[in-house]
Amino acid sequence: MPLPERGGRPAGAEASAPRRSVLASFSTALAAWARKTGGLRIRDTGSAGRMTTLADMLNGRDSDRLSPWWTSLLYERHPAMTPSLHALFRLWRGETDSLPGRWRSLCHALIAALRPAEAVLRFLHWWWTVRRLLTPPPPSRSASGVRGITVAAYFPHCDPDEAAHGHFRSRYWERLHDLLDVPPGEARPGGLTAGGVHWLLIRVRAPGQSLREQLALRDRFRAAAPAGISFHYAEEFLTPRAILRAWGRFLRMALASRRAEQPFRAACRLPLPEPPADAREAERGLHAAAPRRGQNFFHLVRGDYAASFRGWRGLERCLLDEAIRAFVRWTGPQRMTLYPQENCPWERMLVHAARQWPESGPIIGAQHSTVRPADFRYVDDPRTFTDDACRRFQPDVLALNGSHARAILLAAGIPPERLRDVEALRYQTAAQVCAPQANKPPHTPLRTSRSTLCLLTGYFAPEVRAHLRLLAEAHAAGLLDGWNILVKSHPWYDIRPAARAMLPHSLFRRLRFTSMPPSVLLSAAFCPSPALAWVSNSTSAAVDAVLAGCPLLVMGPARGFDMCPLSGLPGLSVSRTVRDVRHALAAPRRLLLPPGWLHTEPGLHRWRALLTEIPPR
Repeated sequence: MPLPERGGRPAGAEASAPRRSVLASFSTALAAWARKTGGLRIRDTGSAGRMTTLADMLNGRDSDRLSPWWTSLLYERHPAMTPSLHALFRLWRGETDSLPGRWRSLCHALIAALRPAEAVLRFLHWWWTVRRLLTPPPPSRSASGVRGITVAAYFPHCDPDEAAHGHFRSRYWERLHDLLDVPPGEARPGGLTAGGVHWLLIRVRAPGQSLREQLALRDRFRAAAPAGISFHYAEEFLTPRAILRAWGRFLRMALASRRAEQPFRAACRLPLPEPPADAREAERGLHAAAPRRGQNFFHLVRGDYAASFRGWRGLERCLLDEAIRAFVRWTGPQRMTLYPQENCPWERMLVHAARQWPESGPIIGAQHSTVRPADFRYVDDPRTFTDDACRRFQPDVLALNGSHARAILLAAGIPPERLRDVEALRYQTAAQVCAPQANKPPHTPLRTSRSTLCLLTGYFAPEVRAHLRLLAEAHAAGLLDGWNILVKSHPWYDIRPAARAMLPHSLFRRLRFTSMPPSVLLSAAFCPSPALAWVSNSTSAAVDAVLAGCPLLVMGPARGFDMCPLSGLPGLSVSRTVRDVRHALAAPRRLLLPPGWLHTEPGLHRWRALLTEIPPR
C-alpha cells in the first residue's frame, strides 16, 4: 500500500545533487549486475533440465520464500561485509588486470571447500550460546483481528537512563518514541498505537553484555510495558521443526549453488557504463582502460559466493528467514511496519514476509544516520522496484533525513515517488543540545590553549587499528602532550582490548573511556571549550561533531573505500600521516553542513505528516 509522494523533489535538489562520479558509476553498475545476475537464465540439470533463473535455482522448491540470492553477500554489497569490492573497483577502473597466483587460487579453493564444515560448527555454537537461552513466544493474537504496528530495532542499543527505570527507548528511533510510546488503552480510536506495538528486536553482540543480561533487560521492559506492547527477538520463533526446515533449505541451496557455479562464473563481468554527457570529460581517463574492464572477476568473489550459499552466512540467513516469517504470522496483518533502512538482508526478509498479508498497511524504511557515497548497499537498481521477482522485498516508502541522501538515491535512479523527507531522528537531539555552540562562525578562534581531544572510533576492526596506530605515532612525536584524551567507542565495538595491546602503556593510562552519546560528550555543557573530535573513517559521529560546532579531524581510509559520511564536503580535515595530525592539532578547523543536508528541525512535523496519512482500519 504505497503512500503518495508529498511535495516531490525539494527545490534546489538538482543543484545540490553531487556531480556523477566514478564511484557513483561503479555503484550503479554493481547494482545493475546484482539484479541482472539474479535473473540469469540457467539450465537446471537437477530438475529435468528445465530453464530457470539463478535466484529461483538457489531457492529450490521454496517459491514462496525470498530467494537466497537477494540476501547474499553479493547482493548486499557492503564494503566491509564484502571486502573484495575494492579489488573489483580497481579492476573495473583498469588499475589492475592481474589474476591470483597458483597458490592463492588453491587457498581460495580450499577455503570455499571448507565452508560447509564451518556452517556445522558455527551452527552448534549458535544453538548453544543463543537459541537454547530463548523461551518460546506466547500464543498468537493475530486471530483477534486487532491490527497493530511492527517496529524493528537493533537491541540492546537503547537509552541507559530510561532503561534504568524499565522504559525502552531505542537509539535507532529516538524521539519517535514520543509517538510510539502512547499506551494502546490511552490512544485515540484509530490512533497510531491503538492496536498495539510489536517490537522486533534484532540481536547484536554488545561489548561487556552477555545474551543473558540482554534477556534480563528485555524482560524488564516487558514487565513495565502496558498491555498491547510486545518485545521479541526474531530467534524466539524458531521451533525445532523450523530449524529442521532451515537445514533442509540450506542443503538444497548448497547443492544448487554447485550446479549454478559455472554459469555464475561466466556472468561475473561488469561492463563500463556510458557516462552522462556532462561528465564525459571527467570520465575520459577511465575510458582509456575500458578494454580491461570487461575482465571476469569470479576469482574476487568466489569466497563470498561459497560463504553465501554453502557456509554459515547462508545457513544463518535460512534460520533468520524462518524466524522472521514465523514472527509475521504471529503478529498477523499490521497497520504499518517500520524498520531502520540500511538494505541489510534481514530487512528484505521482513519486507518480503510482511507481504504475505495483502491487507497489511505500508512498509516504511527509515534512514538511520547518513548515506555514504561508497556504501553501495543503499543503492538498488531501479528495476528492482518493478520486477516481479524483486518488488516484494522493497519498502513502500524510503524515509530520508536530508537532501544529501535524497540526491544520492535520485542519482542512482531510485523512483522519486518512493522517497519522503523526515526529521533526522539520529541527530535531532544533537542539533538541539549543541545549537548555541554550532552557530558560531566557522573561522572564529576556538581555544587559546590545548584542552580536550575526543577520539570517536568506529565499528570495523581495520579502521580502529589504523586509528590507534596513528594515535601511537602522534604520541611518539610528542604531539599529544598537554591534551586530555577522551575515547568514545562504537556501541558494538569496545576498543579497550585493542588499545591496551597496541598503545604504549604511558599513552594508554592517559585515555579516559566514556559511554556518553556523542551529542552529550561534545556539547558545551560537557566541554565549555570545544573539543577537537578525531573520528574513525566510517563512523557517523563525525556529523555529531559538526552539529556540536567542534573542530573535526577524520581518519582517512585504512584500506579500501572512503566511508566517511562527510566525504566530499569542502574544508574537511583528513588524517593519514603524523604530519596531518600535527597540522590539525595546531590549527583546528570546523566544518559547516550545507543547508538542508540534514533535517534537524525541532519536533516531528514531517514524521507526523507521514504516519498520519495511514488510514485507520
